[in-house]
Amino acid sequence: MAVTAGILSLVWMFVATWSVARGSGYSGEPAADDPVVLITTVLILTVMTVAACFRRRHPMWMYLLTLVGTVALAVLFEDRVAAATPLYWFAIIVMAGRTTGSRLVLLTIAGMLADLWMTTRFRPGDAGESMTLAQVPAGDLPEFLLAPAVNIMTSYAVMIVIGKVVQRYRAQSSASAAAIEQMQLNSDARISDAITEERQNMARELHDVAAHHLTGLLIQARSAWHDPREVTRKL
Repeated sequence: MAVTAGILSLVWMFVATWSVARGSGYSGEPAADDPVVLITTVLILTVMTVAACFRRRHPMWMYLLTLVGTVALAVLFEDRVAAATPLYWFAIIVMAGRTTGSRLVLLTIAGMLADLWMTTRFRPGDAGESMTLAQVPAGDLPEFLLAPAVNIMTSYAVMIVIGKVVQRYRAQSSASAAAIEQMQLNSDARISDAITEERQNMARELHDVAAHHLTGLLIQARSAWHDPREVTRKL
């Protein structure tokens, strides 16, 4: 899954850059045609993909590293849309599915703030150039922040719900597997007890039969001392 997300992220980056931004960031500086940018992009996506491979053991650090890599891609391409790769959304789902409580809240807030910074920092103005918060008129500031904030919160809410659904499904699967294993162990124990009991019954019956025949032989042997002909007739 991590490798697949990495490949999709690489495709997404360049499709978004060439198709939407026509190979340049909002500042007008070349992005997709620069070999240094391409190599740096591949390296960042590779690090994010490797981090995703360790998501089960270190989900929090994987998410934070992916978040840093996403911000780096946004700065590199001057485009938040291109930087929001499948690896980014995959990291949010993993983080939501493997963290709870205050840790989940803090990581979510950190991610939304970083995403809000990327969105507002590289949001184009009327002339196509990027605008900072200091350049936005005071009257337009609520609108400038509100729409991206709502969009980011909605996106995070959807990813967190998906993560929690996956977490619940994983917990149910683990519980079902544990229950099946326990049933198998109980069944094996009952079968073992039944086999042991049957062996004991067979040993007891064999002991009784052997004792009966031995007793008969002893009786016949004792009788032979008194009347050999009677013993011979009985045999």
